[in-house]
Amino acid sequence: MITTIEIPTSPALAPFIRCYRYREFDTAGKDLINPWHAYHEMSLTFHFNDWPISSSNPSTGQVLDGGSYGGILGLGTQYNGEIAMNGRYAFLEIVFRPTGFYKIFRLPSKDVNDFIVFTDDLFDPGVRLFYERLCMSENLHAIGVLADAWLLGYLQKQK
Repeated sequence: MITTIEIPTSPALAPFIRCYRYREFDTAGKDLINPWHAYHEMSLTFHFNDWPISSSNPSTGQVLDGGSYGGILGLGTQYNGEIAMNGRYAFLEIVFRPTGFYKIFRLPSKDVNDFIVFTDDLFDPGVRLFYERLCMSENLHAIGVLADAWLLGYLQKQK
């Protein structure tokens, strides 16, 4: 069973972020191969337990063996291959509105369309500190407060 909980953002981030989505599931020791179909939302994901085993995209040639604690999942404009998982998963997704990613980070979303980009390859080292704080959070409310503060810091730099 997959547990999904959506956490609202602060009102200041609502024009840019649709929600924070927390998910948990266990593959019960079996490989779970998910197709990566076209996808209309861009998200930034932080894994708290296991990470994806691999992903492969035959159209772009991107192959990721092993995962990372976090990554950007760009818009999927086509079928993009498969993502393999095996383990006990808990993760937070920051789900962006159509232009939200660009308006907060000033990074063109077209650069990550049909790709997965690890957070360390895209953000400054402060992202790892943010991740560590997420891991130490006591509950989902605290995770939402931390995510709001981190994203508002980026948004304020743009003004």
